Amino acid sequence: MNTILIDLKNLQEVDDQLKACREAAAAAAARMEEARLGLKGFEDRLTQVKGELDKMRSRHQELEVEVSQLSVKRDNNLKRQGAVKNNNEFTALAKEAEYISGRINDVEDEILELLDRIEKAEAQKADLEIVVTEETAAYGRTASEIESSVKAGNEAQAGLLSARQTLVESLPADKLRQYDELIKIRAGRAVTPAAEGMCQACRLGFPPQLFNELQRNEKINTCPNCSRILYWRDHPDYVRGPHGTTSG
Repeated sequence: MNTILIDLKNLQEVDDQLKACREAAAAAAARMEEARLGLKGFEDRLTQVKGELDKMRSRHQELEVEVSQLSVKRDNNLKRQGAVKNNNEFTALAKEAEYISGRINDVEDEILELLDRIEKAEAQKADLEIVVTEETAAYGRTASEIESSVKAGNEAQAGLLSARQTLVESLPADKLRQYDELIKIRAGRAVTPAAEGMCQACRLGFPPQLFNELQRNEKINTCPNCSRILYWRDHPDYVRGPHGTTSG
């Protein structure tokens, strides 16, 4: 039994699982950020609508005050018209009255249009408040789910790191160095199975003599094409047990 090759194979599998854990953690962080940004988008829109409503209501109040003031001026104008004693003064007051009435009409039209916009904005605000409430609840559920997932992932990583340390300590220094160098130059894949007369990483064939050596499983062999460490996938030493572990 080639225990060094078994340890190298197991080290590769542990590193693969650690990589998967890191990728899952990154995906969870990205999902959390996406959920946060989605909620923030609705919250920002609600804040914007509220701000627009405040401005419209403030403008509505200003217009109501202006109408009230114009109405007082119009009433005073009418009183003064009834008291004038010459045509010039009456003509001036009549022009002023015409201007005041026109301005009142314009302001009242603006008020009507503003009230319509306020009504629509209030409906939009009510809808957004419902959405924000629902999205806040959904964000909370997502956060809780991701938190549980991250906790489980951290626990898994801790176990894998412990297993990795044990494997690293069991390997000869030269074989560990060879493994680490291959990990760097071969995109994280240092150990790979051989099957069907070829390396399963680079998918290129190798001489029959190498296949015979892999079957004997007596020494460390590498792929003549990509230099990765090879093991014969169907060798009894590498058949997985019921829990996915390598026998031996």
